[in-house]
Amino acid sequence: MEKEKKGKTAIAALIMNRRNEVLIVNRGDEWTIPTGNMKEKDNFDPRKTLRREMKEELPGIKRLEITDVLDSFVRNKSSPKKKAKFIWIFSCFLQRGEIMGYNEGEAVFWIRRSQALELPDLDELAYQAIKDDLKRRPELDQGEGGLDNGERSPAEEFSKDRDCPEKQSSIF
Repeated sequence: MEKEKKGKTAIAALIMNRRNEVLIVNRGDEWTIPTGNMKEKDNFDPRKTLRREMKEELPGIKRLEITDVLDSFVRNKSSPKKKAKFIWIFSCFLQRGEIMGYNEGEAVFWIRRSQALELPDLDELAYQAIKDDLKRRPELDQGEGGLDNGERSPAEEFSKDRDCPEKQSSIF
């Protein structure tokens, strides 16, 4: 049996499409970006972990380009049962394929980064990654694509009809 280093290192992917929208996924009561844990079979390489996790969690991906490392940090958990994690956040571009669902949650949606930041139940990890990317590349939120002003995103429609508890700071 393969020994895994689960709970020590994780990855998160801020995935953009050709319309300059970011992929958000619903995990329980929150919207987030796709994440995963590093395993020994990844040779402790965060890029290999990213590729493996995205293929497992997001059916339909044909080609995903890793464009940048947005951030890396240690996340300390307040609960004594949860270990601190080292987290790598990657910026990615979906070159080919159509995401057909999310194997670890209820729904996936493409949304403008600025609109994602307005979602009341966007988790802390996704909020910070999107906010940082928007500061680095504001031009990607300009022009064509995304929703028009005033139009509700699919994520907002999905969330408004749910009885979601208050936003929690838990990442995984």
